[in-house]
Amino acid sequence: MKKTLTTAAAVMVMSAATVTAASASPAPSSDASTAALVYFNTLVTQPSYKEPYDYDWNKVGTLYAGSNYFKCYRVGTRMRAFGRSSAIWLRTDDDTGNANVYVPDVNLDDYGFLHDVDLLPECHG
Repeated sequence: MKKTLTTAAAVMVMSAATVTAASASPAPSSDASTAALVYFNTLVTQPSYKEPYDYDWNKVGTLYAGSNYFKCYRVGTRMRAFGRSSAIWLRTDDDTGNANVYVPDVNLDDYGFLHDVDLLPECHG
């Protein structure tokens, strides 16, 4: 179940997200199951985790690089990549069939890394 968009659709989503981000207030905390999905570009193929903590026993699948949807964010283990450091993890469904798993936000492109907590609600439950 690869979650990619065509180039035209990705441009439309990113354009809409850019307009929204310019006038949006921080996303309210809510149940992620009722929130809208937000698409961001991930820079690398990466492991997904059952919980937002970087332990080998916690790895459950893979999220491929490219355009992926996210449901909400949660604070977890601080991660470092691409000269960034962050403890924010994003909930998604990975590309190997695992639902409601987490990946660190340090692997997002610059736009996603700067705006993820503004556009996503905080995860609960």
